[in-house]
Amino acid sequence: MTDPAAPSPDFDDAFDVLSHLLDEAGVAAPAEAPIPTRADHATTPMSFSQELIWLLDRATPGLTAYNTPVARRLRGPLDLKALERDPATQVIVLVSKPPSAVVAANVLARAQATGKPVVVAFLGADLARVTSPTLRVAATLAEAADIAVQLAKPRQPVDGFGARH
Repeated sequence: MTDPAAPSPDFDDAFDVLSHLLDEAGVAAPAEAPIPTRADHATTPMSFSQELIWLLDRATPGLTAYNTPVARRLRGPLDLKALERDPATQVIVLVSKPPSAVVAANVLARAQATGKPVVVAFLGADLARVTSPTLRVAATLAEAADIAVQLAKPRQPVDGFGARH
């Protein structure tokens, strides 16, 4: 008899094992519910976890010991159309390890077709040949975040003298 807690070559991580066990038991994931949108500039209350991180940052500015990076493997089709339809999505950011050339070409073509600004960060990949008015390339996560924030900022009108209003 095998140990159920032992790693299996058929599964990448514990989430794959859990997904397999739920499938075997006939437990289906709940149907997807649409994400409600908020009015522009509407305030959103912080969750308990967000409030706790905010308080920690106020107590110890710059301390990052409570930030835990986690990576997850996502499988399935990339639904950029959902982000394109969402009026609250101003900028799409795609972050990944370098995909194969075929996958990269497919993702970049689909991203370009969204009509929204897209920041692409295939970390470690050479994206120097990517030229598109709707695609921006970032080499790091920090650069991707900076570009996304700049693209999401509301545009202020400029008068004939170059002054912003």
